[in-house]
Amino acid sequence: MKKGDIRVDIPEYTKKYKVPGMAVKKVNNSYYLYSVKSSYIKGYKNPQPKYTYIGLIDTNGDLIKKNDMLVYEYGLSRVMLYLLSGEIIYMKNNGFSDADIAYICMSFIIDYSDNSYLCSNYNPAFVLEKQKVFMLERIKDIDKKIGKSLISLKNIYLVKRGKTINISKVTPAALNVIESAGLSENEFNKILYL
Repeated sequence: MKKGDIRVDIPEYTKKYKVPGMAVKKVNNSYYLYSVKSSYIKGYKNPQPKYTYIGLIDTNGDLIKKNDMLVYEYGLSRVMLYLLSGEIIYMKNNGFSDADIAYICMSFIIDYSDNSYLCSNYNPAFVLEKQKVFMLERIKDIDKKIGKSLISLKNIYLVKRGKTINISKVTPAALNVIESAGLSENEFNKILYL
């Protein structure tokens, strides 16, 4: 490297993105891809680069574009799924199809969380009011029984970036509510779907 050269050596997994018109920048310990276009700007002697953010390059060499990140409510939905497990078993034993069970549970959960990770692949087209009222009463009973508000768990999120899925930090107060509902921290962190 020549004296005054400010180029940063980039890891092998980012080099395939270092082509003309693209730039790889290191920020903290992560590498980001930008498109670069130069144009003349009045008052400058040489063309000035304009960087446009494309996405993050993960350590596997995959590009996670800025629009590829999805954020869903997780905490309340996961605990509700656990609390509804008895009703789900009841419905299965009484001839409900898996699709009906999914729609019933999601039409109930979506009232509490319109951005639930459970509803990300479904659009509850109908609501069975009788079943919904029954489950609503069950949640109210559980809220009273454990003495904690399950609604406080709506601030725990599931974040999808490309193929990576993470759960946001669980505060001690939220963990207390989760454990009071009968769900261990390890079970809570196992992402389940209907």
